[in-house]
Amino acid sequence: MSPTDWAYPLGVRMNRKNKPSEVCKVVAVWDLINKKRLKKEWEANGDNNLTGVYENPRCTVIGKRLREKGYFNAATMSDTLGERYGLFFRCFCIGIVLMVLADPSYAQRIFRGTIIDAETNETLPAVTLQILETGGGTITNAVGMYELDILQLPATVVIRHIGYETKALFLSENTQSNLDILLVPVAYELEEVVVTDEDPAYNIMRKVIERKKLDRKHVTAYQAQTYSRFQLYSDFELAQMRETIANHYWLPEQGTRSLVRARRTKPARSSRFRFASTQHVPDFYDDTIYLLGLELIGPTHPKALDVYKFTLGGLRSIDGKRVYDIYFGPHSGHDTALIGHVSVLDEEYVLLEITARPSPDNVLPAPIKEWDAHYQQQFAPLGDSLWLPVDLRVEGSVSFGRLGVAYPSAQYKQVSRLTRYAVNVPPPDSLFLYDDFVTFEPNVDRQDYLFRWNPGLVPMTPAEIEDVVEMDPRKGLNRHFRPIGVLANYTAIALQEESAEESPPESVGLFERVFSGVRLGNTRVQGVYLGMEQHQSISRNIDVFGYGGYGFKIDEPSYGGGLTYNWGVLNTPAFYPHRGFVRVGFDQRFDEQYDSRAYSSIANGVMTYVGWEDYFDYYEQNRRFVQAGIVSDRLKTTLAAGFSRETHAGVETNVEEKGRFFGSRPRVNPGVRDGDYDLFSASVEIGSVPDAQMKAGGNGLKIGLTRNVNRFKNSGVSFTRYEAVGSLTIPTLYRRRSWPNALHLRFYGATYKGDLPLQFNSILDVARHPIAPFGAFKSLSGLPIKGANMWSVFWEHDFSTALFEYLGMWAVAKGGLGITVHGAHGQAFAGKGHQRIDAFSLYDESVQHEVGLSLTHLFNLPLRFDVTRNLNAHRLYFGVGITKKL
Repeated sequence: MSPTDWAYPLGVRMNRKNKPSEVCKVVAVWDLINKKRLKKEWEANGDNNLTGVYENPRCTVIGKRLREKGYFNAATMSDTLGERYGLFFRCFCIGIVLMVLADPSYAQRIFRGTIIDAETNETLPAVTLQILETGGGTITNAVGMYELDILQLPATVVIRHIGYETKALFLSENTQSNLDILLVPVAYELEEVVVTDEDPAYNIMRKVIERKKLDRKHVTAYQAQTYSRFQLYSDFELAQMRETIANHYWLPEQGTRSLVRARRTKPARSSRFRFASTQHVPDFYDDTIYLLGLELIGPTHPKALDVYKFTLGGLRSIDGKRVYDIYFGPHSGHDTALIGHVSVLDEEYVLLEITARPSPDNVLPAPIKEWDAHYQQQFAPLGDSLWLPVDLRVEGSVSFGRLGVAYPSAQYKQVSRLTRYAVNVPPPDSLFLYDDFVTFEPNVDRQDYLFRWNPGLVPMTPAEIEDVVEMDPRKGLNRHFRPIGVLANYTAIALQEESAEESPPESVGLFERVFSGVRLGNTRVQGVYLGMEQHQSISRNIDVFGYGGYGFKIDEPSYGGGLTYNWGVLNTPAFYPHRGFVRVGFDQRFDEQYDSRAYSSIANGVMTYVGWEDYFDYYEQNRRFVQAGIVSDRLKTTLAAGFSRETHAGVETNVEEKGRFFGSRPRVNPGVRDGDYDLFSASVEIGSVPDAQMKAGGNGLKIGLTRNVNRFKNSGVSFTRYEAVGSLTIPTLYRRRSWPNALHLRFYGATYKGDLPLQFNSILDVARHPIAPFGAFKSLSGLPIKGANMWSVFWEHDFSTALFEYLGMWAVAKGGLGITVHGAHGQAFAGKGHQRIDAFSLYDESVQHEVGLSLTHLFNLPLRFDVTRNLNAHRLYFGVGITKKL
């Protein structure tokens, strides 16, 4: 992250006299006082030039004065500040603070009051108050109350609300701090509407779309400061309140991103609720609006006239101009679109306000049953022509559950305020490299002082204050949303999402740290296996890891360990930002002879313990290794290489290791080519290839090779093995949904050159009936098909609920039941001059083909039922699996 990404002057504006505001002065002094933190941050980013913070035009004056006095420059950064100036420097900082506080022209004032209808004496919610000189401001809350921080007096505040006369107030030092404001309503007579073949709203919206093109033609970016308050309720009881202050960024194609700089939560350090939390602040003027994981077509999209049906409603007035109220909704229930209304200013043809909600026909993934959210946003002019959002108000509810378990519905509301815009200022590139709309600063929970400095806070209503006072800080989300039902203890749903920001390391107890690393397994070689694995960070860049374990049927332990050095961002333009690692270590263990991309060793251990045939073959390995890699986030590429010195030895089957429920004796564990191997490996990965078992999705390609570089060791072999794995996801139907219909492809391939030992062969995964995940042949069961050469292609098209929606079976669609078609094709075979490898396999080396149909999310659970036809044997096979969000 570059220094300007988080420097406080980002939100500071100059006044008309070109003097820095109090915040700009105090911010500069604050950064001087925190010189050690700044210096450490700059050195970590490889940049010793501190002057970049003050090159922001909104702090030009204070930055120029400081640079002229020699306090900031590249030559003195390494030993200046406290080290060079010592006591004098500290006195200088304190002196500036005292001058700021003593200067009456910079005295901060907080004005509070209520906006009231002058005729009815009713309070007015969502009224915008904008400070003309600085661009700051606020909005009134649900009962018309406002709180406005004025950093410099005198100032002019513009109060604007549709249907009322706009008022400009001049505030000076003599103005009372408690100030109620009356707005005069303006009635507008509805004109006669001439009936034509086309509703007049269409012509109005055409002009709105054209006006947006002209206004945003020269806008490359904008940024602002946001304050958001999110409140989560369970049965009208406040369960959580979270406030955030963030830097808000926008790019034309990518939309909005937020860098959260400060956060405070009640109860303290509570986790994020999985189904409702603080939302990013979208711009409803955008072509595509991202809400709830949906990509919704906005009402000002270039193709909005083809997607939406527009209807002209009533007329209102503001500043002597007409305001059109236009209602809109999608032509088809299958469109991923909005329902609501917009208010359009006549002659200008800009949006003043929008009220919208996602179409109720949008089907969301299980375990969500119903989700309804209403959004309101207002717009105000920045300069003469550009209209930008000034707030966001959200009210929503969500119900969730599955067969045999129900939860109380959750209600939530959010208010966000945007202030202090800056246009065509480049945003940080790193925020737009990923799909995350919200990014957190490392010390986000330790910067409460930003709430005291932020001038855009929205006051709480008396009812909200009462809710906060009555909140029980000991009552977590799990107590607010307790499951109810006969299967509540068996099919419970995870309610919270943990992250590094949500759960700091010090909050993890000793019990959790120890027992999270326990590993259990069972093989026909070791018997029941008990082990412990731990990872620990000892510094910002160094992690250590270690493990140990013991098989109760064999008198040899497994152990290993090492350390990883992580290096971070370098300012290399071609690769920025990028990171890398170097890892060294050793291990002594019993390893699988081949890798499975469908089953984990833990799942295999459970099934082997019960009595199913052990899926893997094993050998003993003693290894010392070093690995290194570099990751370019911009290019989405990972390069890795490594060297290991290994000793391999065969291991015999423990014939006494029988299943606990099925007493069949285990098959013989095949031997390997014993000896020493010096192995060099290298790989390149472009994009993202899923590593987890039973998971489709992702777009990427990974190519690697392994070569024995010393054939004169007692292994006596020379070989090079090549491997490739790739995945591709192609959205097909309902592309704008959070769970779009898509075709998922996964392909593998492996071959070799030289004399390949048995333990370096590949396999075709088959079903461990009745379980058959994605990446395994569902119509083949038993043991995998081994081969020195292998290729396979797995595909499935997830139609989710589309078929039921087209048939009008909305009850079934809302229940989450979906349809998937799938297939697999592949072959594993020995190389030239090699005999068939696996004598236990039930299948030959011919090419295998299958196709099938699946019902997914049965009973709103992550389960699927598969019917598969093997095209070689012309037989039907039935199985079950786990459905995951793709």
